[in-house]
Amino acid sequence: MKLSKSVFGSDVRGTVSEHKLSYKATLTLESLVDLLQSAYVLLGTSIFDRFAKLALEALKNQAWLELEAALFCLNALAESISGDEVVDATLSTLFGSELFPTMTNNALEIPSKTQQTAVTIIINFTAFFERHTQYLPSMLTFLFDSARTPALAEVAAKAVQSTCDSCRQSLVSEIGAFLQQYDNLLLWEDLATGAKERITGAIAAIIQAIPSKDEQMESLSRLVGFVEQDVQACFEFAESNAPVGAEEKGLCALSCLISMGKFLEEPDDKTIDLESKPAGQDELYVTTIWTPFQQRIVHSMNAVANALGPNNGAVVEAICQVFRTGFKEKFPGPFVFAPNVIEDYVTSTNLQTPRLDYALATAGAMLSAHSRAGATTTDRSATRFLIHLFQLTAAMGYNPTTEPEVASSCLDLATKYIPHYLHTFLDPQSRNHISNFIRFINQSMLCPELMPRRSAAFFWACLVQRYDVKTDVQVMVDSILELYGPQITQAIINNIGGEASRSELDSFAEPLRQMASAQASARQWLSNALSSSAFPSRKVGAAEKRVFLQQVLK
Repeated sequence: MKLSKSVFGSDVRGTVSEHKLSYKATLTLESLVDLLQSAYVLLGTSIFDRFAKLALEALKNQAWLELEAALFCLNALAESISGDEVVDATLSTLFGSELFPTMTNNALEIPSKTQQTAVTIIINFTAFFERHTQYLPSMLTFLFDSARTPALAEVAAKAVQSTCDSCRQSLVSEIGAFLQQYDNLLLWEDLATGAKERITGAIAAIIQAIPSKDEQMESLSRLVGFVEQDVQACFEFAESNAPVGAEEKGLCALSCLISMGKFLEEPDDKTIDLESKPAGQDELYVTTIWTPFQQRIVHSMNAVANALGPNNGAVVEAICQVFRTGFKEKFPGPFVFAPNVIEDYVTSTNLQTPRLDYALATAGAMLSAHSRAGATTTDRSATRFLIHLFQLTAAMGYNPTTEPEVASSCLDLATKYIPHYLHTFLDPQSRNHISNFIRFINQSMLCPELMPRRSAAFFWACLVQRYDVKTDVQVMVDSILELYGPQITQAIINNIGGEASRSELDSFAEPLRQMASAQASARQWLSNALSSSAFPSRKVGAAEKRVFLQQVLK
């Protein structure tokens, strides 16, 4: 059987190996995948076994095109196999062969596409390596060797990341070898950002599985040292007036930190210790062994920000993503930063800061993640963020049309205070600021900009609801609603009555529904708003308004 011609057609070399896929050829490959998956339903594992044997035969004969075709077919069947152990014997024969050593034999002229297909099969059958860890050493050696080839670096790094994430427990004893392999790799080739990011995350996943915190810290210190090399290169490029190189190295360093933080998170499938209790918020941020490590991270982020200047939105977003990686953690960890670190960064922004919306969303994410009652540290954060919020809206002149995107982000952050931080939001000491901010919200409801209008409507939809809060807090909420309820209602009715587009109506229906069910004065407010001269449409008569009111209140 001539696999390349019988399965792919006579032009397979141009279609598969040289990767010059026309639109028609792409459709042909997609159709082939569908055909193979349909055949698996009928033939079962026998078709998988057949392609594995063809792959081994092609490997023995150094028929690279046929090998690539056979591996492609095995990859196509991966989804149908779905982690089924019935093909483990077949895979053991394949992965226990000379496949991996051969693929990295520089004496052989193996097409890069064939090597890439061999890497892809690792990604598709990661579950096999979880069950059969004896094949990990040769497979990982193959992947690191492949990463030295520019054409294979990205896919090889992806395979390393996938393997280490799934097999982290089995690879703990090899962490030193991984760090050394990565060090060697950085000396051998200037890796692309994507490859560095993935390999950094892969090593971080193994470090997360190390039981000893001290040993974790030791390995993390080496890993962050690789990131600091890119930070130093960023600084040197900036000093040499080479902005393109500086940005490339700086953003690469930040991307690696993000990946490190994500893969240091506790895996979702980790066994839960029912007797252990999550740290309280105040305990979560005490000085720990992670503090020196975190100081290095913050120093690296500040160095990149200084080197690339204050107008780089990608830097702002990346730094915020680094902070966010620790928000889900319930115990102290390397990326669980003290609140004041995040506060300092967010409150240093202003209307000229690019991606200000992302910085404000990060503040909101932090408040949402740490909204447990009695956390004095988070209460202090809420106060600092609120003051900054007031300053930003004042800088806009309380006019949402000057910066619609920022205005919407300010309103979204304000909504995060409901209900857990209402006591902070309605602090009597902030009475004047609250009055101006409420006016800003109402102006947002009536402004022509879509984003602030929707965000303001959602804020009111949340505020008018009843929550289990302290009596004094509820009294303050009630006084706010009593004072501004008629204005809110008028703004909602005006939008529903014609000022909002049809696609926006759901945004204003929600605060109306919540108000009708939770506020005793809703009937009076709605009746006055419907009969007001400010109602935007003259085509709606008294009868229609009366029916509408009855439908809302029933």
